[in-house]
Amino acid sequence: MGIVSSVALSSIFGWIYLLALTSVVTDIPYLLDASNDAGGYAIAQALYTTFHRRYGTGAGGIACLGVVAVAIFLCGTASVTSNSRMGYAFSKDRPPARRRRRSCNGRSGGWRPTGGGDE
Repeated sequence: MGIVSSVALSSIFGWIYLLALTSVVTDIPYLLDASNDAGGYAIAQALYTTFHRRYGTGAGGIACLGVVAVAIFLCGTASVTSNSRMGYAFSKDRPPARRRRRSCNGRSGGWRPTGGGDE
């Protein structure tokens, strides 16, 4: 149930975020101009300009980008963790061609095939 609810919440908040970004993009040539405050990074400039006009400071736009950056980092960390746990679990099984996968080249630390067959 946790996976389903996380996907549902991500979809809802993702759509809200996209609608908000779509509504603040008004001057596309200015957003893409390399001489603006964000150096041509359109999303950062759109958020910065919106928060600067509304509240007098662009810190809220930077905070929104920070939230997105942290979410991307955590998503990558979860992917690496999931894949490493899956690799560990599969290594305990008896997969086909396991000898080929188990042998390691001691000099370079890389994996090398040792021959054909399943053992």
